[in-house]
Amino acid sequence: SREQALRRIAKELVRQQIEARQLALFEEIQEESEMSVRALEEQVAVLRQDVERTRELLTRERDDRLSTVLPKRFQVREVRVLPLALTYLVPATAEDLQP
Repeated sequence: SREQALRRIAKELVRQQIEARQLALFEEIQEESEMSVRALEEQVAVLRQDVERTRELLTRERDDRLSTVLPKRFQVREVRVLPLALTYLVPATAEDLQP
């Protein structure tokens, strides 16, 4: 997940920062180390923003569903009574009663 990736990059960042603090024999190595630290810091910032945006989106979606969608879905608009069956009573005639 993003949070696991964030933790992994944070560990790598700490390792790179420690490595960058050590004096390098060549200036190019020191510059590469500093560039990798900056790149990792940027990755951490992007991941944190993404996690925060996702949390905000999920919070808004949850609030919208709880306050708008569910009440509308279960709202009683009107009461309608519909007959389930009809019964017709027809009086018997003399012809019906003959065997």
